[in-house]
Amino acid sequence: GNLDGQIASSQAFWVKTKHGSPNITFSEKSKVNNKGVHMKAVDLSTQTTIKIKLQGDGVWDETVIGFHDGATPKYDSHFDAYKFFSSNESLPNLATIADTAMVADAETDNMSINMWPVPEEELPVDLVVKKGEYSELTFINDMVDSYDDNICLVLEDRELGVVVPFNQGDVYSFVMGEESTEDRFSLKISAPLIHEEYAESCPEANDGSAVAFGYGPEPWNFIWADMNGNVIKEVTESSTPDTIEGLEPGVYDLTVTNGNEKCPSASNVVIINPAAEQWAEAEVMVETCSNEALGELKIKTEESYSWTVNIYDDKDQLLETMVEISGDTIIEGVPAGAFYMEMLSSCGNEVIVEDIQTTHPQSVEANFEVPTTPVDLSAGGSATFVNISENADAFVWEFNNGVVDSTNIDGQHIFTTAGMHEVTLKASNEFCADSYTKVIAVIVGNDETVDIEEDLSSLDPDKVTDINKYELDEKMAITFGQTNITIKSDVVISQEVKFQIF
Repeated sequence: GNLDGQIASSQAFWVKTKHGSPNITFSEKSKVNNKGVHMKAVDLSTQTTIKIKLQGDGVWDETVIGFHDGATPKYDSHFDAYKFFSSNESLPNLATIADTAMVADAETDNMSINMWPVPEEELPVDLVVKKGEYSELTFINDMVDSYDDNICLVLEDRELGVVVPFNQGDVYSFVMGEESTEDRFSLKISAPLIHEEYAESCPEANDGSAVAFGYGPEPWNFIWADMNGNVIKEVTESSTPDTIEGLEPGVYDLTVTNGNEKCPSASNVVIINPAAEQWAEAEVMVETCSNEALGELKIKTEESYSWTVNIYDDKDQLLETMVEISGDTIIEGVPAGAFYMEMLSSCGNEVIVEDIQTTHPQSVEANFEVPTTPVDLSAGGSATFVNISENADAFVWEFNNGVVDSTNIDGQHIFTTAGMHEVTLKASNEFCADSYTKVIAVIVGNDETVDIEEDLSSLDPDKVTDINKYELDEKMAITFGQTNITIKSDVVISQEVKFQIF
């Protein structure tokens, strides 16, 4: 971790030096440290702990072996420590060291290796025995706190060529002569019985499966049984892992045997889980203003399945289809609006998620009305624009004839030239903004203009002249002034329009 270089009063530590005349000085600034990180915190939780004692006549020493996912067969500063042999050379001492065949750095042979990776095959751990003045000694397996009840320990006495079981509570007495070597003994730890479980794929499919790997030397015998003890599959003399299929959700027993006299068998409980619940949901992560597409959705599904997702708007129009999604999926660039989703799992289950609303609650809708239109220049050219925007608190009016924009709620403007003028209202609040533009007709005298909604540019002259008066009124209204005829249009009529007076 990140340490601050201070040592707490309760912190144990050790220092190694190779200097010929080592010297160390400590200064004490305070009795209590009320700030900083000074305790070295390391996760030392082990999956297996083995404690072995070496006992002489009334004296003893011990060593500990553990398994940890972060450990290596080499010396690890976080997990291992130097063995402090007694300064009294007459006393017996015991330590574990790395197997020299597994360690590249011979210097680490002098270090005590307490933590090992979880074994995937038989693990030999060399023991260093310093007998002191004692020749009659005894090994005691004092504790085996294991994640696996099938773990099997064997003690090898290289001097005598003897291999004996050495599980919890076992003892081994021996004589250590002057000719005996310190690395006379090795503790061999079996790999655990490993199996893999696979849950039911779909509800009520009853297609769970499991794979059992060997235990000890091959060939192996595999026995699968249900919780009532009924054997459902048995394989003998196999040198490969065994697979069982078609299992209902439930609990089963697995037993693997071999020809090893010291560690002949192991058993595991196999649990086949039912298929996961087929659930799916959607969450609005980011709302967006009504005139933008900055929304964000998170689709959350049970990751055991593959899903097809159809997204619809509130008018039942299909917007998007997503296939083979699983777990959490983020969708960006979602427009404002109301949506719903159809989600179909790979097992055929359909989940409908309704009422997905991405519109920001403070969305702005800009709009205004013009009480009097067209605007008559002969009457002064003045026009009032009534603001009917929603959710806005700031406004800007823009007129296309160069007059300075207004920031009032309602717009007021005096036009000086006839024609079609665009008026734009920009409305906003702290979160959203919108704009609305309308074309205003400005006339002189009693000239009138009329809005039309349809584009007549595609009509040919013959068809235009064939339209009777009533149909023409539906397309566009024409007003005759004293000296002219005026047509107001939001579109360009590119072909000739003929008028005939009867």
